[in-house]
Amino acid sequence: MARARDGDILAADYHRNGVGGAGFYVALVQDQGRRMLVVHFPSEDEDGEVGHGGYTAVLDTLKLAAGNIYMHPRPDVPGSGDNAWRGDQYERRYAKAIIAKVAEDREATLARWRGEVD
Repeated sequence: MARARDGDILAADYHRNGVGGAGFYVALVQDQGRRMLVVHFPSEDEDGEVGHGGYTAVLDTLKLAAGNIYMHPRPDVPGSGDNAWRGDQYERRYAKAIIAKVAEDREATLARWRGEVD
């Protein structure tokens, strides 16, 4: 399991957003006793290299599984609200480690496909 500064990265992957859309990283992290879904849309520098910064969205997975996608309580949705987290803080804590884990997992998969490992 990959470690970041404040918690564990349980799983991470990179998604293309269609053929020409902006790609993004998605990860499950264990952070301060909560399992969080972190979606990171990185910035690109002038050379097209993926950098840090960009935008990061974070949701608590238990609240999400219960149908709570809301930042603020809604009177028509009992138990809603309070599923809002500081994406900028999660980006600082996790983005580098998430990107590194995706690269490491990709290399391990390619090595298995090439028959380089058992």
